[in-house]
Amino acid sequence: MGLDIDGAGFVDLKSLTDLCNKESHVAKKTPVTEDILREMVSTCEKKRYELIDDPETSRSFIRCVQGHSMDVPLLCPTILVSGEDSDPLEGEVAGEKFKNVNHPEFSGEIFHATSMKNAKLIFSSGFIKPMSRKYVHMARGDPCDLDIKVGLRQWMQIALIIDLPELIKHCRCFEAKNGVILCESPIPVSCIKKIINRKSKGEITDLK
Repeated sequence: MGLDIDGAGFVDLKSLTDLCNKESHVAKKTPVTEDILREMVSTCEKKRYELIDDPETSRSFIRCVQGHSMDVPLLCPTILVSGEDSDPLEGEVAGEKFKNVNHPEFSGEIFHATSMKNAKLIFSSGFIKPMSRKYVHMARGDPCDLDIKVGLRQWMQIALIIDLPELIKHCRCFEAKNGVILCESPIPVSCIKKIINRKSKGEITDLK
């Protein structure tokens, strides 16, 4: 595309606007500006983007928070741990932030939203796989709350409820800056507690 992407997935904001205005047919009618991209970042309901300003060079950089197809390190991720419910909710060890998923204040179900067709494929294969992404994405909250926008595609009607304390005994999981729960390994179906139809709010016991 003609953009230089650094090791953390950031691209120069001005270079991106220049490319958009050069390549996009829409931009010929409404030019893309840095202010437009800044507004996109601040108003995105899914909090998909991250923008940083470098005061030393007076340059700005933008990237996606997660969902990359290339190897991109998470910036300041929160590692999820399975401690005792009497342990602190969050803290820092050796420079790494952590959050205790067994703490009473860590509320809401953790779920992976998918379609009925893909749910059947998941149970057939034995794993929830990241597919073209680097991580498996999960949302946090009430799986039947159709207003949840972060961590899922809203049209996905099936919620696979994850036993997160059990999962993180075997896989490294993180909470991204926008609240999406990420797992760096395929999730075994043994970590799925139940299956919910997000629209009817009923539990599914048979995927046949």
